[in-house]
Amino acid sequence: MDPRELDWLRRVRDLSQRLGSEEDPAVLPGVILDASLELTGAERALLVAARPPDASGRRKVSILDSVGFTRDDLAGNEGALSRSVIESALEGSGRAVLTTRPRDRELLAVSSLISAGVRSVACLPLRVRGALRGVLYLDHRGSEDLFCERDLPTLQTFATQAALSLELLERPRAATEPAAARFLVGESEPLQALLSEVQRVARGDEPVLLCGEEGTELGRVARELHAQGPQARFELLSCAEPPASLARRLLGSPDKPGRLGADLTLCLEGVDQLDPDLQRVLATTLAEGTYTPLWSSARLPLRARLIATTGADLAQRCDQGTFRSDLHYRLDVQRLVVPPLRQRREDLPALCAAWAQREGVPLEVRPGALERMRAYAWPGNLAELESELARLRARGLAVVTAPDLSQRVRDSQGVTLPGADFSGRTLQELREDAIRAALDECKGVKTRAAKKLGISRSTLYHLLARYGIE
Repeated sequence: MDPRELDWLRRVRDLSQRLGSEEDPAVLPGVILDASLELTGAERALLVAARPPDASGRRKVSILDSVGFTRDDLAGNEGALSRSVIESALEGSGRAVLTTRPRDRELLAVSSLISAGVRSVACLPLRVRGALRGVLYLDHRGSEDLFCERDLPTLQTFATQAALSLELLERPRAATEPAAARFLVGESEPLQALLSEVQRVARGDEPVLLCGEEGTELGRVARELHAQGPQARFELLSCAEPPASLARRLLGSPDKPGRLGADLTLCLEGVDQLDPDLQRVLATTLAEGTYTPLWSSARLPLRARLIATTGADLAQRCDQGTFRSDLHYRLDVQRLVVPPLRQRREDLPALCAAWAQREGVPLEVRPGALERMRAYAWPGNLAELESELARLRARGLAVVTAPDLSQRVRDSQGVTLPGADFSGRTLQELREDAIRAALDECKGVKTRAAKKLGISRSTLYHLLARYGIE
């Protein structure tokens, strides 16, 4: 892959994360412009909002923010900003303007920009679900080829993230409005932050990368994303499936297009396990927006909205050569991190109640049992909690008291990692951190640390040797 393209993809990923984490919608236009200058090296930038066409077909436009322009630049018919470039990008459903293209070079030559010494222009439509919301204008007065055709997919990806962020300006969410949660339950701050991100990301059509520790609700978050989006169908495919079978389902055949060509939300579970050949195919599909069915030479449009889940550190896998860097950055433009259960223990009553409701069984967890459950670190996350509840139900218990809990839960085995957060690290690294934390909490006494971790002393010594912990 072209190193420049890989660098741009990496930067788009990082800039998109910055946009998604901005809590004050009022500052978003300035953040978008600063990020676009950082990404491209442009000299000036302008963010323009556009209303839908009126009865005469004209759009009302307004300038949201600018960098590098004076008031005179933006005023009057002879201003240095060419309205013809902006209008060209707003025609029809919107098309990108790049002055490295011959037809757009002609547009530059006849506009007022030529008199201002502008030599490179990129004007990108801002779309949300196909609707044109405005344009992002960038230019430079010193370089003729700052924006290239090969940069357009990456630039447009960033413009789409900018458009999604700007929707917050038009539809601010009231402080009292609860986050929609069809598949996720709880009121904890980490979960509400995740739901807010889900609501924002669901409005777009870019790929989403869901990261989380083993046992977190990656599949449920994927379904929540789908439920808040426009797609009619949801389908989950395991990337651990045999490559030939998975390729048939993804790519289809000449007479039966695969899942990539269907109007649905397609969740690729465990994308870190994807076969290398399918990694290459998927990276090309995301780059070009088309794919080739098996036993065919035709190119069909990518129609599915992709969600990929992983419990692995994909950046590390890229460094090891087992995962493609270009695929990583094309998937990682929108990243959501699912918080572990230890960071949202106040949700335990709601999670227990939701499990009982799904199973159709009565279940009351008494305060003493809840206190022990809150003290436990739940290293297996929600999967471990639901396994514990299923064990209690299998014993015929409708009321759960502290003595009914598993010994590891009663004794608060398992280690809380203060401030721990899944950010693409491997599960091996998380386990090593847990061992170190247990030793610190137990002041180096290995017998106590093993009990806290819920493992035998011999297993702890084995793990100490594996991780090189003295």
